[in-house]
Amino acid sequence: MAASYVTPIIRNEALPYLLLSPKTDWQKQILDLLRVLYFQPSQKARCLQIESSFFSIWMILSEHLDQIQSSKIQKEQASGYLTQVRDMTLFINTHYARKISLDQIASAGHVGLTLCCDLFHRYVGETPVSYLNHYRLGKSIRMLRRSDLSVGQIADACGFGSASYFTRLFKARYGVSPLQYRKGLTYGRTEGL
Repeated sequence: MAASYVTPIIRNEALPYLLLSPKTDWQKQILDLLRVLYFQPSQKARCLQIESSFFSIWMILSEHLDQIQSSKIQKEQASGYLTQVRDMTLFINTHYARKISLDQIASAGHVGLTLCCDLFHRYVGETPVSYLNHYRLGKSIRMLRRSDLSVGQIADACGFGSASYFTRLFKARYGVSPLQYRKGLTYGRTEGL
């Protein structure tokens, strides 16, 4: 019996642990059985209760082994995706000052264009181009605060194609132009940005 039900679980290298959630019915059953074992006071038939609960837990685990394994595979795949997203965002963060194409971003994560966009949407919450522009705008804020460079020089240093494009994106994001932002710094009106 152990070879059929217990061994496939305890010898499964894909299952070094299993996090149980009370939100999933079969996992809640296991948690309830464990609670009974832990909190139940000593009684005459305690060893039979322990054995019965133990076998019930193994039965539930055996019934859901395929589901557990596919869930682990999905988590491993998600972990790989997170590595790819990290590589793509790191590429953007490192090369933001240069002209960057969507192809280059996808190549940094070793993925195709469609998967690149899907991964950004799923894990970053925006498109790769939107992330790039937000990152560049963040850099421009620092430059407006800490330098005397012109708006055109800042646009160029942050990788925007032109000062007008930079100004349009900046105003859409922050509600003021880069020059208004800089003037507001002088008068203390833009501290929240």
